[in-house]
Amino acid sequence: MRLDIERDEYGDWCVSLVPAPGRIESALCFPKEITYEEAINKMNELYGVNIMTEKTMTKYNMLMLAYSTIDYIYRNNCREELVYQDYHDFPIAEIPKHWYKNTKKLLGIKSKEYTLQLGKCKEEYRGKDHYHKTGHQLVIVLGPRTGFMDPEGVVRIDGVEYPVVEDQYFYFPTGVEHGFTGSFYFINLQNPPLVNKQGDDDYFTYK
Repeated sequence: MRLDIERDEYGDWCVSLVPAPGRIESALCFPKEITYEEAINKMNELYGVNIMTEKTMTKYNMLMLAYSTIDYIYRNNCREELVYQDYHDFPIAEIPKHWYKNTKKLLGIKSKEYTLQLGKCKEEYRGKDHYHKTGHQLVIVLGPRTGFMDPEGVVRIDGVEYPVVEDQYFYFPTGVEHGFTGSFYFINLQNPPLVNKQGDDDYFTYK
C-alpha cells in the first residue's frame, strides 16, 4: 500500500491511498498552504497507518524541468552531445545536467531524486507495455522544432491509445501500465530514479 500525492489545478494537495496498481481506496484534498510532508502525515493519521511515498517531485515540478530541457535543446542545437545506450529495446541517453541546471536549482531538486533522459521509440520496437512500482513518469514528445524527426506513433496508457504530437506530454502514475509504438524521440523523466542506487530496475510487466 502506498500514497500518491500531487497538486491539483488550484494548487491544493490531492492525496490518494493506493492498495494495489490500478486501484484507489480513498482520495482526499488538503489546502495548498500546508507542506508536502504535512499532507502525507494527515493522510496517515486519518487512516491509522504509517505510509511514506518515495516520490519527491510533483507532476508540475517534472513538467518545469522537462520543458526547460527542451528549451535548452532548442536554443543550443546540442543533440550531438548525447550518448545512447540500450534500455529494454529503447536507445536512450542521459541528459547532461548543465542543460537544465538553473531550473533544477530553482526547484530545489537533487540529482539523486530523478532520472532525466532522451530516448527514441523505434519503428521495430517490440517491447511489452510496462509499469513502474515505485516511480511516476513524464514523457514529452520531441519533433522538428528541436531538430528531431516528425513524430509518428501512439502512446498507450491503461490500454487506451493516444497519437503522439510534438511538445505533447504524457504522465504515467505509479502502477499504471503504458507503452509506445511508432518512431519518435522523447524526453523521459522519472521520480524516484528508474534504477536506484542498489541497481534495482523499476520496470515491470503484467504478462
